[in-house]
Amino acid sequence: MPQDPEEKRDRRRKHVTGSVRAMERKVGEAEAKASRVPGTEEILAMEAKRARARAKKEIKSGRMLSMPPAPGAGELSRDELYEEARRRNIKGRSSMTKAQLEHALRR
Repeated sequence: MPQDPEEKRDRRRKHVTGSVRAMERKVGEAEAKASRVPGTEEILAMEAKRARARAKKEIKSGRMLSMPPAPGAGELSRDELYEEARRRNIKGRSSMTKAQLEHALRR
């Protein structure tokens, strides 16, 4: 038996109205989220503040943090460490690991 056309129209109207309200909520949430994102001026101000804090820290420590440290033994390969151990005539160097070579060369 076919449904009453008015009932069908009412159910459809409720469904469409509910869908529209759900979409409005999603749009409202997206707008609220977008308003919490800092603007360009705020980002620039935060970056400037961080740069000033870093400069103070560099001055207090007496060194430039932006400059890379001098290469140390940790940056050398095992082969380079082995050659240095050979130059210094360290015994047992052929069976040593990289960590052992670093330790032997520090002595």
